[in-house]
Amino acid sequence: MHSEMVDQQLALNKLTLQDNAPVERPVSGSEYYHASIGSSGLTLERDRQICFALEGTCAADIPAQVWRDAIATTTQANPALRMRWKGILGWSRWVNDGPPPSLRMLDHVDWSLNSSEHMDFLDAWPIDLRHGPVVEFIVARRPDNRLLVVMRTHHAIMDGMGGFHVLCELFRALRGEPLLGSNVTFSDAQLVEALNPPKSPSLRVPTCRLIEHAEPGYSVNNSVSNSVSNSGSNSGSNSVSNSVTKSVNQVDLLGDAWQRFSLGSGHSKALSKVACAFAALAHKSSTLPALIAVPVDLRRHMPAMRSVTNFSSMLVVKLLPGDGPEVFQTRLRELLEAKVELSVAKGFNLIRWFPMWLVDVLLGRTRKNFLSKRPMETVVISNLGAVPLQHFQGAGFEADDFTCVPIPGNAFAVLMQINGDFRVILGLPKAQLAQCQFDEIARFVNESL
Repeated sequence: MHSEMVDQQLALNKLTLQDNAPVERPVSGSEYYHASIGSSGLTLERDRQICFALEGTCAADIPAQVWRDAIATTTQANPALRMRWKGILGWSRWVNDGPPPSLRMLDHVDWSLNSSEHMDFLDAWPIDLRHGPVVEFIVARRPDNRLLVVMRTHHAIMDGMGGFHVLCELFRALRGEPLLGSNVTFSDAQLVEALNPPKSPSLRVPTCRLIEHAEPGYSVNNSVSNSVSNSGSNSGSNSVSNSVTKSVNQVDLLGDAWQRFSLGSGHSKALSKVACAFAALAHKSSTLPALIAVPVDLRRHMPAMRSVTNFSSMLVVKLLPGDGPEVFQTRLRELLEAKVELSVAKGFNLIRWFPMWLVDVLLGRTRKNFLSKRPMETVVISNLGAVPLQHFQGAGFEADDFTCVPIPGNAFAVLMQINGDFRVILGLPKAQLAQCQFDEIARFVNESL
């Protein structure tokens, strides 16, 4: 074990950490995958975006130039915000000569941060990876001295932790404080290659959806009531019902939607309990294993890293009917101790030699297969932990709310804590929502905790 740790440290020492260094390197497999989804125009997928939104009070109007200056300072310290895609297939590279992030100032938007309704303003212009800009900041004035601040980018550019880093940097600049900057010149693939993880068995086994799809032409009038008992948690009668009857057509089932709901405060082991609640919901209509995918930050293997770009992988925890939070927690801990996320990330490398349109068609949803296509996981749960709202203050703005947009395509949940309140942002395909509405899911999850 000691010699293995020494070997890994020697490998990591070969990776260069350089403050404020431009990103000039090959596109990694995971970045290529994220860029491919939604790229062909032949599928139902939209491009993979990372979108964070803050809302809060503002003592006085903040001029656009103040925001532009803060964005310029943030970009200077984090050159990856000017990345631009060059080349094709496995020869694709990032170069650092793109335009800086753009700023859009709006007088009013109707978006409440609680759901996907009234979000059209976010997509006023597409994110162009080849020409840029690849990051957009939106500042929208609200009534009663309120302000909305949005950061929008492509998942091929950054992951969630990179987005958090950029937002924190922006507000350091607004406060006139020194920025941390970025110091990473290599990719997630190069980090994994240096660590050279052992091959691990795949958990890609047949799995169930969080909620089974409705079929076109059928009337929806579901009522499901059952008692679930999770080991390590209180037993209770949890019901999911839908008393609304309507005829479902294919148009109703296209696309995705999301909504945010509260779980209250005082929960311990919230991730494990929410994962088991989702598994119990899936097991109401299937006996297949529920696969709970949990994003893992690869930066944990090199704590000195400060990076905007993608360093996320995924661990998959299998839950059988009746498995409780202790089972989930034990299995997740074992996967983390075995560093399985490194093996998962390594498997992305070959995808760069497939045309992007083909990757989209092979992996994306189409009008022909979106109801029958089986999911790779039951639900993804991204655990953000406690959101540090105190970091998002500057120039008279003080954030008191935060949300993010789940990645579409399958069930995707984000678990976070804001001022002691646990919240879940859940995104679902509309084909699943036709069978069970968000408020019913929220009730089920709350009763399961």
